[in-house]
Amino acid sequence: MRRSYICVTKTIVLAFLLCYFIPVSANNDQNFLKRLVDKQLKTGSNIGNGISSLLNHYPDQTEAVIHHALNEYPQHYKEIIHSAMTSQPPLSELIVESAILSNVASPEDIVAAAIESEPAYTDLIVQTALALKPTKKDTILAIAVDFDRACGIDAIETSIRSGHTEIHSIEFGLFLKKNPDYSMDLFQRLGWLYRNNSELLSVFLKHMHSEEEVALAIQHARKIGIEKERILNGIPKEMRLLAGIQKEIEQY
Repeated sequence: MRRSYICVTKTIVLAFLLCYFIPVSANNDQNFLKRLVDKQLKTGSNIGNGISSLLNHYPDQTEAVIHHALNEYPQHYKEIIHSAMTSQPPLSELIVESAILSNVASPEDIVAAAIESEPAYTDLIVQTALALKPTKKDTILAIAVDFDRACGIDAIETSIRSGHTEIHSIEFGLFLKKNPDYSMDLFQRLGWLYRNNSELLSVFLKHMHSEEEVALAIQHARKIGIEKERILNGIPKEMRLLAGIQKEIEQY
């Protein structure tokens, strides 16, 4: 126990000495980081402590620090991402971009690690990942929603508005089939964007599995000005005769 305490203490002291007395330049960034991280690994300390200390003192070196750390110690990518995100959350975009480009893990795993570290930056994390890996949009968006429903749905809406994600009925239907609980929330947030798209409206309604949900969707559709015929065509036939849904249709 005493030996472990002494090792951790030495590591912290080393981190501060390095941060305060070794000048950082474009030529010695990598050597600086390597000395710090190597020392920590040898003492058995957590690599994250050094990353956090380094980035807190030199936030302008974030890209170089992350690049070097991930290349030298890819097995610690989750810890590196966590330390970087929690110490410099405003630099989330740069951190996620560096991590994805390093190829130390799949984009989905990197997004998951980043969101878990700083859920408040989910939207920015997702948009950064989608810009780099647009073909992974379905799995990246699903991960975002799984971690935090509200933030994930924010990210989906932002990605659509920014052009990173184009919703097609077949792809979106597959997404909702895997995540049916999101149908109502997404319809309330995105329905107005697609109020003239009968096919996509049908996809939303098809994946609502309760009378209450469909009735609420009809109410919402009426409020945002979706044509009655478009909504009627989207309601599954087996649900049209339910009392609550009939009532909403009559009031449309």
